[in-house]
Amino acid sequence: MMPSNHNRIQILYFHGGPGFNSNPEKHLLSAPFAAAGIELHLWNEPSILRPEGPLYEHAHAFYNYLEQAEQFLLQHYRGTPLVIMAHAFGAQAACFLCNRHPELIRQVFFIAPDISVTHADIHRFHHMISYYRGKKDKRADILSETLRYYNGKMDAATQNAFLLMYDSGCLFDYYWHDKQQMASFLSWYQPAEYNIDATAFFGVRQSWHPVQMRPSAIPAAAIFGMHDIIISRESETSLLQQWWPQLDTYELEATAHYPHIEATDAVLKLLLHA
Repeated sequence: MMPSNHNRIQILYFHGGPGFNSNPEKHLLSAPFAAAGIELHLWNEPSILRPEGPLYEHAHAFYNYLEQAEQFLLQHYRGTPLVIMAHAFGAQAACFLCNRHPELIRQVFFIAPDISVTHADIHRFHHMISYYRGKKDKRADILSETLRYYNGKMDAATQNAFLLMYDSGCLFDYYWHDKQQMASFLSWYQPAEYNIDATAFFGVRQSWHPVQMRPSAIPAAAIFGMHDIIISRESETSLLQQWWPQLDTYELEATAHYPHIEATDAVLKLLLHA
């Protein structure tokens, strides 16, 4: 017998990005999560592509990003602490919320967290430099020069470098172990309002700063993909353990940067039994 809606586990999901949304997860995760007795509430970050959603404000875009994530939490709180599940850059919102509203959160799961964005950026640079070198494409030299002076800031040179990486058409190949699942996932960015929002991506990154945290008593777990070459697992674990000394960590085989998509059943087991 399926649990009633009243007894279902309530999970707030914060997608990766910035500039992305939860439309792929809506179509790929809602049904299996519901079948497991989980009510999944999917956040969509502010975007100029979705004027009916959270308002995108270019000035102080990262602060607005966090503020809108906070509103999402407050809207769904009904007196019982909620579970947070945050993928990649969504970990920024999760840390902010755990620091701001610990009494509203029962547990937090970090999926391939991207808190140390500079490490992830550097990994992207190296992968795409190798790709363009293999093609004997001069864009490899442009990316190499940008990386040489890269300091974590989304300045004009870094922004141009990201556009060059995206224009390759293969950037997301490095995020996935299962390319068929990658194709299925990316297809859900096709509706116009759910396209990847470059304006939001650059706006949030240009105003990004490390989220302030203090040690938290909220139970926390980090789930990594064995083949994830985008984030630095060592850096992410080190940062999280500063705030959650008893952090539980898991590594899933045959997965990369999207373990919750490539191994949904395994992630569900961890969510239900952690």
